[in-house]
Amino acid sequence: MEKKILIATYSWSGHTKRLADQIAKLLSGADQYQIAVPAGTYDLTDMYATSDRAKNQLATGELPPLANPIPELDQYNLILVGSPV
Repeated sequence: MEKKILIATYSWSGHTKRLADQIAKLLSGADQYQIAVPAGTYDLTDMYATSDRAKNQLATGELPPLANPIPELDQYNLILVGSPV
């Protein structure tokens, strides 16, 4: 049985998405899921302001909703997760 692979990424600037796209080309048949929040949730011009806001959200537990529904994860044998560092 062939493994079913999901590549799930959150990309603030687009670099992580480009890398995920390259990986998806190498892993034929892999599905991709974009972890995204509604527009306006984070400052797209200042990564430090975005980081500060995200840290505050984690500390308070007030996380933003996801913009895309999460796929059924139990159908995957392998899930690769990428995010900004």
